[in-house]
Amino acid sequence: ASSLLRFAWTFDTIRLTGPEGRLVLLPGGKLNWTAFLDAFKDDEEKPDKGMPRLLIRHLVLQDGRVDFVDRTVAPAFETGFRPLDLSLDELSTLPDDKGRYQVSARTPLGAQLRWQGEVALKPVSLSGAVSLTGIRLARLAPYLKGRVDIAAPEGIAGVETRYRVGYDNKHLSLALDQIGASVEGLRLAGARASEPALALDKLSLSGGRFDLDRRSLQVAAIELNGGRVNLARRADGSLDVQDWLPAAPAAAAEVPAPATAAPAAAEAKPAASGAGSPWHVALDRFSLDGVGVHFVDHGYAKPLALDVGNVKVTFKADALAGAGPLQAHLADGGVELARLAVASAGKPLAGLDRIALAGVRAGLAEHRADADSLTLSGGRLAATRAANGRITLLDALAPASARKPAPARARPRARRPGRAGPGAWGAPRWPASGWPCATRRSSRRSPSTSTRSPPAFPASARTSTRPSRSSSPSGSARAAP
Repeated sequence: ASSLLRFAWTFDTIRLTGPEGRLVLLPGGKLNWTAFLDAFKDDEEKPDKGMPRLLIRHLVLQDGRVDFVDRTVAPAFETGFRPLDLSLDELSTLPDDKGRYQVSARTPLGAQLRWQGEVALKPVSLSGAVSLTGIRLARLAPYLKGRVDIAAPEGIAGVETRYRVGYDNKHLSLALDQIGASVEGLRLAGARASEPALALDKLSLSGGRFDLDRRSLQVAAIELNGGRVNLARRADGSLDVQDWLPAAPAAAAEVPAPATAAPAAAEAKPAASGAGSPWHVALDRFSLDGVGVHFVDHGYAKPLALDVGNVKVTFKADALAGAGPLQAHLADGGVELARLAVASAGKPLAGLDRIALAGVRAGLAEHRADADSLTLSGGRLAATRAANGRITLLDALAPASARKPAPARARPRARRPGRAGPGAWGAPRWPASGWPCATRRSSRRSPSTSTRSPPAFPASARTSTRPSRSSSPSGSARAAP
């Protein structure tokens, strides 16, 4: 009776148990189903008659299986959904009718798919929520092979969002809300590295919104918490992570363009720049905290090591792109580095308890960057002058390619007026106050037999970096008795 009253094909229940399907992406980019679907196409285009009037009260797919193979990469990437469960209620092609659907599936990657919402077929519209959790990044290694030379990445990822999709009068609308993504235990290392170059305890994105019609993307927060960065610079100046990228292909010979093509290209530029409204991208808050850094520079005769106990970065940003020059702004920025230490061959050279840059602002179009303040505190610098006249700090800064200088001759030299005698403490001149430094001369006594500990130089400095003010550092320094 319902079918007669609504003039529609009506099914109370459709149940499918244990169906299986296989989807293969071939090297040419086509699917294994392409030829089968093309066989149903007519050679002549016919007017669209619309969908048949159909009503399905309840559709159930239980214990299904869909395998997916991507042969565009080598080795081929394989995954699937098993078991695949699908439930549809009140699926209808009648005008303004909406049905409810629910999909749950687990993949061999360990990921769990949950998908639920409402669907209407006339006009086409979908809304609901979808989440994919427990994605093991190591299983995605085939997609990285040949693109980056790294070991299989480690970590567990997940994504979720609410969505609204519509298609009417050949117009597609798409809006995403409550976009969220996270990666826990991320580890990235070179293919032959003994330790990861990047280790992050947690990376998360929250509060994302995307609107295709309004051409906008907004993210409430991106947070990176806990981890460590390990980098090394070789003697030739290259970084070890540059090995991750494939060698750049040889540059092809440039073919001069015809003389008549230049005016046409010039005329096309104004039309392209004004096409469409700009995209608006905004990030309300970026936060990085609890990340340490270890950097070794082999460009010196004795490699220098820089360690940062904690890196903290915060800012917000927005940009307009797609119509005219790119406009980008950064505000409320701050950078803080804590527990800095520089060492050569395992011996400390310098240290800083804290360096902080606050109130950072920048504009791409204005080509300008400002900051409210720069604060440095707890500086330490060690420099010892040996009996042969060598200064350890200068030796540590000798480049790797430099020849070892000959030992200084032990001959008396005339003392300049006002110059400190042997064994005295002298402080060199510096362009700014507040940075402690002293040299120790050991011409009387061999450093190896000295029992006196190096002097301490507690100091602090604070400088203003506002363009409208004078930038004169101030501070104090004293040598311990």
